[in-house]
Amino acid sequence: MASAHAKITDVGISNIICNCMKLHSIVVCDTTFGKNSVLALCSGISSNYGNSSADDLGWNHNSLISNLQKLHIGGCKSVDETSLLELLSQTKMLKSLCLRDTQLVDQALHCFSGSSLEMLDVSNTMVSAAALAHVVHENLGLKCLNARGCRNIFRQESNTSGGENYYLYKDLYLELGNCKLEEITLGWGFSYLSLEAL
Repeated sequence: MASAHAKITDVGISNIICNCMKLHSIVVCDTTFGKNSVLALCSGISSNYGNSSADDLGWNHNSLISNLQKLHIGGCKSVDETSLLELLSQTKMLKSLCLRDTQLVDQALHCFSGSSLEMLDVSNTMVSAAALAHVVHENLGLKCLNARGCRNIFRQESNTSGGENYYLYKDLYLELGNCKLEEITLGWGFSYLSLEAL
């Protein structure tokens, strides 16, 4: 019998990914998903299949990551900033993305190449208003946004007047007003002035 504390390792998750070539959805929140799993997703098919190479078969080397529609890696502490950057730069078809409680920073979010997002969870990360506005601008079909606990979004609010703050974050306010939000979760850093401007 396995120990109650036994876990599937990052290598184990990457092996599963490599053996499931038609994945459209990956939900691995709060697991050991990390660098090896990201490498497995981003490297695509590189080995020979019978006597034909992946190129001969017309397969895209990035097919695993580029065809994903759902990626939930919230709470995966083993995914570093570099891995997130690589991951987000290759995801083009995502409709649902959960990055809560990860090492997500602006650079990785600016590299996100998708335009089909309907759900985005960046709660408890270090993203800024500008980076979030960039993603919302490219994904106007966004229906659900969770930005609770993002301390960098409105960290300067207490040190600026309402007018200055409005111009500092107007891009985010404008983008949120343009998309089709049905649900929004906000928290730390959002004050009455923020909501009034929104």
